Amino acid sequence: MKKLLFVFLFIGLNVFANPMPFQCPPGSYRYQVNYFSPPQCLPFGQAPGMGSSFCVHCQAEMQNHMNFNWGHGQSFYWPMMAWQTQPQMPWWAMQGNMYYPNMHFPGAWQGQGMNHQQYPGSGPVMMGKPNIYIDTKEEVNFDITFSNPNQEFIATAPYLDDSNSWKVKAKKDYFFVDGVAYGYLFYDARASLEDFQFEQGVCSTRESILEIMQQDLMALEHSQRSLEDFSKYWKIKMPNYPYYCLYPQYNNQMQKAAPLKVSLEADFSRVLYILIPLKSLALKNKEIYPPLPQKDFTPSRPSPMDAKIKLKEWGVAFLINSVIKH
Repeated sequence: MKKLLFVFLFIGLNVFANPMPFQCPPGSYRYQVNYFSPPQCLPFGQAPGMGSSFCVHCQAEMQNHMNFNWGHGQSFYWPMMAWQTQPQMPWWAMQGNMYYPNMHFPGAWQGQGMNHQQYPGSGPVMMGKPNIYIDTKEEVNFDITFSNPNQEFIATAPYLDDSNSWKVKAKKDYFFVDGVAYGYLFYDARASLEDFQFEQGVCSTRESILEIMQQDLMALEHSQRSLEDFSKYWKIKMPNYPYYCLYPQYNNQMQKAAPLKVSLEADFSRVLYILIPLKSLALKNKEIYPPLPQKDFTPSRPSPMDAKIKLKEWGVAFLINSVIKH
C-alpha cells in the first residue's frame, strides 16, 4: 500500500505540477526556465535575460539533468524552451516545437558552427541538405553515382545501393526509385576545407544573404519548386545571426568535395553555399577564419545550358565550431 501511495503521489506531482495551459498572445513566445518555474511571455526576436547559465543555441537554462542535448556537458529540465526568433512560422513550426531545440538551426549547433561530435566522419565542412532536382522532357532511366568510395555520408534519401548509386527513372520533374516518387534526391555529408574556395563571396546581413542565394539559384535557372523549397527551409533553419559571409561553391569545388557521375548526357548544375555567421562585420581579415571574401563570386557562376535533361543541385554548408576563429 505504501508503494502504491508513493507511486500515486509521484505521478500526481508530475501531472498536476502545471495543470493550467499557458498561452502567449500573438507576436510573443513562451519562456520557462525549468519545469517548476512560472512561464512568461517575451516578444519575438528578444532573447531571454542573458544570465551566465542561459544557453541561447540550446534555448534553455543549463540545469543538472540527464544529458539530452548534444554533449554540451550539461543539460536541462523539460519541457524544452521554444525560443522562436522568426515571427512568420511555417505550418509545421508548432508540431512538437516545445520539444525541438533545433527549430532555428540546421542541426546540432555549438557556438558559431556545427557540433561535429554528434555526426559520423571527420570533415570540418558539414554539407547540409544538398538536394538534386530534375527537369526532363522525356522519360529516362539512369544512374547517379558518388565516385568517391570514402565519401563521408551522414544521411541519404533514398538509400544508396552498394555501389553508392541511385538507380532512377525520371519523368518530368520527379525521380522514381524502387517505384517511389521523389521530388528531389537528398544527402548530408562531411568534406574537407581543402575542397573549397574561400576567396570569392560576399558578407552582408542575414536577410540580404538569403536574397543573394535565391537570386543566384534563379540565375542558375532552378525550378519554381526548387526555389520554394530552398526559401521555406532556410528562412527557418539559418541561425539568427545579424551577419553572414557567403562562399558559393560551384561545379569545380563540388566535384572535389562530393564527386558525382551521371550515366547519361545532362546539364548538371551544382552549388553549395558555405555560410559563416558573424556578430559584426567590423573585423580585420586576420581576425577571422575563413578569411573574409575578397572577390566577386558571380564570374564563377556556370552558365545554364539548353539540354533535354537538366539536373540542378543546391545545398548549404556550415563549418564545425572549432575551426571558426574570430
